[in-house]
Amino acid sequence: MVGQQTFITRQERPVEAVLVGSGNRSHPLEKVESNYLYMLRDKNTRTQTFGGDVAAPAVLTPTDLKDISDLPFEGLESGSQAFVNEEVDFSAYDGWMYKLAATEKSLAKPAILFGVAYFTSFKPSPENNVDECQLKGGDGLLYAFNLHYGTSVYDVGITLELGNKVPPSPTWIVEDEFYCLNCGTQDPTDPDSEDHGKLIELIAVDENDPTKTTTPGFRTIQNYIFRQEDNN
Repeated sequence: MVGQQTFITRQERPVEAVLVGSGNRSHPLEKVESNYLYMLRDKNTRTQTFGGDVAAPAVLTPTDLKDISDLPFEGLESGSQAFVNEEVDFSAYDGWMYKLAATEKSLAKPAILFGVAYFTSFKPSPENNVDECQLKGGDGLLYAFNLHYGTSVYDVGITLELGNKVPPSPTWIVEDEFYCLNCGTQDPTDPDSEDHGKLIELIAVDENDPTKTTTPGFRTIQNYIFRQEDNN
């Protein structure tokens, strides 16, 4: 603050994004625990050894993560005062967490591609009755978040229904375009249905403006390896 005026600036800092989804894979029909999807920002990206004079980083706890269950950035225009206020609040945290619905759990490894965080989840059917050997399965979902802001990147919102199954981890394939194979049917000619779900076309977050999306793709980068020699 200068005088009575507050100035807000941006600072770029490299981080490693770590995705975690909670859920008891050994008991997919469990209905007691509350589960979350997490994005942790590890700011210690430089290779080093901790101990002695170099203290190990503090352990992250849920209080260090912003709860985005109500999608605070959703619908806000980039650059607006409301958006900036959310960014200022978000800067005090080391990542975000999203609360899953009651009985819902994440049972497969999440993935990051083109700035989008992908999770799958499973919600057991209320008609399941293990004591009476009645198994009705449940609902599989794919979650897709803007990695940084935790907002939706697809027109359908943050979730896509995958049908009655425990979804595996997303697998990426490249044909004429990029597709998420395990996000639905393996055959793009199959009709959309409760059993097949959808073979979604991937979207990328714009690396120059994480509030925008773009078409994903690869680019060629020339890497140089050199050694400096002292001939003196």
